[in-house]
Amino acid sequence: MAPSKEFEKLCLEFIELHRKKNADYTQHNPFENFEKVAQLQQWFENPMDKAFVGLMAVKLARLAALLNTGKTPNNESVGDSFVDLCVYAILWAAYYRSMIQTVDIPEGTYAITPDILQDLKRRMMEE
Repeated sequence: MAPSKEFEKLCLEFIELHRKKNADYTQHNPFENFEKVAQLQQWFENPMDKAFVGLMAVKLARLAALLNTGKTPNNESVGDSFVDLCVYAILWAAYYRSMIQTVDIPEGTYAITPDILQDLKRRMMEE
């Protein structure tokens, strides 16, 4: 069977895209950003926290690769990565706020007490 020219063309396009994106996310080791993400995720127990941290860690790894080397990004700008970080942080806070609303918090209470935090963690782990 003859090789598919379109298949080979797509593979070459994917290799080129991978090289450009990889250059934005790592300095030396092609798996560096994954290792950094895994390290940060270990700080958290809750799967939802790990999900938010994972997305943020990818952006932090990208910023480290770009800012530490002074490289010009191949894809979105450095500013876009800062915006992404802010958005992920706000989404994470919004997620926690939505979870807290399911917990019985006395009117006028603004601090999360240890009991409320334990109830919140239990509910999040059940999801």
